[in-house]
Order: sequence, then structure tokens, then C-alpha cells
Amino acid sequence: MRPIGGLLKGLGTPAQAFDRTRNRKRGYTERMNTQEEAGMDTQELERLLRELLAPDRLPTYIVSARYELSTDHYGDPAVRIYLAITPETDQLLSKDKTKLKAYSAYRDELSSRILKLESGYFPFIRLVEAA
Repeated sequence: MRPIGGLLKGLGTPAQAFDRTRNRKRGYTERMNTQEEAGMDTQELERLLRELLAPDRLPTYIVSARYELSTDHYGDPAVRIYLAITPETDQLLSKDKTKLKAYSAYRDELSSRILKLESGYFPFIRLVEAA
């Protein structure tokens, strides 16, 4: 899968993107960033992810979803979520502010549910082109 282009246009310089990422990380809870505690809730996190990303729970414009547990560029635990959409959906989201706002709300709710679990994993959600 490769990143979708329409929504990525106009995101600014790499420094601005880094600042946005750093500001998002303020959502960390007290237990975040502690490696030894991250593993104890991994099974619960994976159960929640399977539930949240089940095909019948996804918005209609998302073809499929997958996740992987890894680390971010600082070495902290991260869950990377890939939401597959069609190129047509990408164009629609980049032109229709109402649909983009609905996607943003979905993404924020997904991130919030993961952070509330306090598993130690920070969510990174990305749109990718459906295969």
C-alpha cells in the first residue's frame, strides 16, 4: 500500500509536520512512554483494535483496515493503523469539507479510544490506497 496523495497536499514543510506530531503527542497519559508497562496491555489493545477495525464497524468509504504494533521514531510504542480507501474516495475527501470533517471525527474517536486504554501505545492513523 502507498500513501494517498490528495489529502497529503498542502500539509506544509517537514518542520511543520513534526510540530503537529509533537503537539499530538501531548495526548500521552502518565503510563505512556514506559516500555515495561506497554507489554502488559498488548492483548487488550489488540482485542480493541480487532473490534474497532472489524469490517462491519468501518465507515462505508473505508475499504479495509489493518494495524501493526511497532515503535515510533523516538522508540516509544506505537500502533500504526492503515485505512484503505479508493482514489475516488481520496478525491471526494479532498474536495468535500463535510466528508473530510466526518473522517477527522472518526480518526479522532479511534485515537481517543486507543489512548483511553492506556496501553502505552500511541496511535498513528494513515490513509492508504486500497489494493
